[in-house]
Amino acid sequence: MKKFRVKDWVLMGLSLAMMIVIGKVLYSLSLTLPIPSSRVLITAPVFAFIYTATILKTRKIGTVTLISLCYGIYMMRMTLFGALAGVLSGIIADIITLLIFRNYNEVRNIIYSVPIRSSLSVWTSFFIVNIFVPQSRFVQAGIIPTVVITIVIYLIGLLASRYTVSIFSKRIVNA
Repeated sequence: MKKFRVKDWVLMGLSLAMMIVIGKVLYSLSLTLPIPSSRVLITAPVFAFIYTATILKTRKIGTVTLISLCYGIYMMRMTLFGALAGVLSGIIADIITLLIFRNYNEVRNIIYSVPIRSSLSVWTSFFIVNIFVPQSRFVQAGIIPTVVITIVIYLIGLLASRYTVSIFSKRIVNA
């Protein structure tokens, strides 16, 4: 992991603040949907936008882990298991990105790797709930629906990530 500069830490802090504020609003909205993983489904495009924008500036593997870790610390006051699922999905997403893409030097790597985090959070939540809280009301309908939701969430995150890159590339050209 390359060293993060002060401006990277500030940007990640701002990204985290946006995720907390927007996430709180979207979480309330997700409670109205009778769909498994509705929270992740609702937050995936916004979080993909925020992660993509941040990674476009930092270009460092570890960005997703650090933001997820801080977000997990914030989430611990509400749910320990949700925080654990979020942190694990961030760490695993960075490991997968490191193994498959090696770095964020190409925009293509960012576009395809950012949605991995949201997709993984479906599975980390699935396993954590099944292992630690089997009587929870947060229960997935089974493996097949979880796979379908994972694919949908990845595609939503992919579209949001591509959109973010197109916005930033237009801003850079016009700046």
